[in-house]
Amino acid sequence: MCGCDVAFCPVTLTVELTIDSAGVGRTGTFIVIDSMLERIKHVDTVDIYGHVTCLRAQRNYMVQTEDQYMFIHEAVLEAVTAGNTEILARQLRSHVRQLTTTPMNHQQNALQLEFQVLTPGGAVYTLAAPGAALRRQWRR
Repeated sequence: MCGCDVAFCPVTLTVELTIDSAGVGRTGTFIVIDSMLERIKHVDTVDIYGHVTCLRAQRNYMVQTEDQYMFIHEAVLEAVTAGNTEILARQLRSHVRQLTTTPMNHQQNALQLEFQVLTPGGAVYTLAAPGAALRRQWRR
């Protein structure tokens, strides 16, 4: 055993995987995000550092880059901040109408405010080129 919380240990979890070429970078990123989201359902804490360490005890180089590690934090933060945003497909039209209506005495509508929550710190994510990795740029 690697020393992690048994309920959330990657050795005992069953997950669907998106395999990258070596099966460590993006796969590790996905596993950690999925594990932290599952953990949040049961306990009110996350331990990204501990979970990556535990994964690396099982397979070297899980979560290969600093960008992947940062993405894990940002994705988990977004999930915690936004909560469950799922709506029924048949309610989408009325939901969008409600989001795009700007209330009197307000400068932004709910859709614009919601998008600001998606970009903490002013980060804007773009694709550098078709098939290229996601690149983070900061607004000035």
